[in-house]
Amino acid sequence: MADARRWVRALRPLALDGRVGSAALERLAASFDGTGITVSFEVRGEERHLKADTELVLYRVLQEGLTNALRHAKAEHVHGTLTFGDDQVALVVRDDGTGRDDRARGGFGLTSLADRARALGGTLAGGNRPGGGFELRAELPLGVRA
Repeated sequence: MADARRWVRALRPLALDGRVGSAALERLAASFDGTGITVSFEVRGEERHLKADTELVLYRVLQEGLTNALRHAKAEHVHGTLTFGDDQVALVVRDDGTGRDDRARGGFGLTSLADRARALGGTLAGGNRPGGGFELRAELPLGVRA
């Protein structure tokens, strides 16, 4: 049943019930209610409308961070922060789980997301946090919609 829920989440369109931007991310975070992890999400800075490609990468980064925390990390809490700066937008997803085994190589999901972020002129980095857990960080050019 858990696998079926993950596939349904993966196939959902970016705009959930007409939501885009932070509203779509908040909705995605809320969709993990009842999975056994507590998810919180916040927005910092003045939100701007983003290009569709930028929104899609941010959505997939949050989705990957939440799914990995649930499937692999044995996390109890996950926190997402979307920050709008002057010329970039950043999304950080942190969990309090077991972290990644240092010998493990990045999976297809993270590798694919890193490629997408680079294609937009941004970066994606992930790694163990000091004191435990895992952090996934995407930084993308603001790419404001015209």
